[in-house]
Amino acid sequence: SHGGCLRIWPSNGRPPVDVAPRADRLVLFISSLEHEVLPAWRARFALTTWLYNKRDTALESFAEELRQRKANGQLNAKALLQALDDDDDDDKDDKEGCAAESDGDGEDVMLDGQTARKVLMEILRRKARAGHTREAVAAPSKG
Repeated sequence: SHGGCLRIWPSNGRPPVDVAPRADRLVLFISSLEHEVLPAWRARFALTTWLYNKRDTALESFAEELRQRKANGQLNAKALLQALDDDDDDDKDDKEGCAAESDGDGEDVMLDGQTARKVLMEILRRKARAGHTREAVAAPSKG
């Protein structure tokens, strides 16, 4: 009645959902969903917490590094595609199932096919969840 609703747009294209502010109400949702807080005409208080998964953060960092290398002309796409095509399950202890990629300093970084597949599949999953409405992967470069 005094505004301050949380509006969330479902990723499936359905109409937005308004969640009225109520005392002691806990609302959890994936932050990649489009959302906003509507204007309030009385004081409203909210506590926001972000939870991060180390595995996803590392994957996002790696994906961002690949994107930056591509933008700088340093990504060897042919080597990456070759790594994706290689079946390296039997070659984990040697470099035959790996592809070389320039790290920008003239050094090659070994990228195995399994890692490349996992990275690209995660990027595709994130883009699908985001509905292609915005960039789905963004993070600082891998360290």
